Amino acid sequence: MLPVVVPARDSRALVQRLCEALEPILTEIGVPADEAAAERGAMQRWAVGKTANRRVLGSLNDLAFQLQVGLLNFPDRTLMAQSLWLAKTPLKVIDYGAPDQATLAAFAAHRALQAAIGR
Repeated sequence: MLPVVVPARDSRALVQRLCEALEPILTEIGVPADEAAAERGAMQRWAVGKTANRRVLGSLNDLAFQLQVGLLNFPDRTLMAQSLWLAKTPLKVIDYGAPDQATLAAFAAHRALQAAIGR
């Protein structure tokens, strides 16, 4: 649920823009650079689809509303700054946790699992 704000005008390049924007956001919230780069590399294969989860959809709608507020009240913020600001928004879908903290926890859990299996 980590929000990544990018321009959506050329939809053919949208996923590429998301991939490029994600890595600096991950490092900015505290994900080690090598893990952020690996995540970007893992995103080279992708699929886009609709969510069937109404809680996720509600959270996405809330983030979209918050982004509108951010763009209106802070028009000089970069898209990365808007992303980082949104990443601190508590979301019901993740038990009212903030996406930045949930993302860090997920990376830490993955790191711990890799250490446990000896990789």
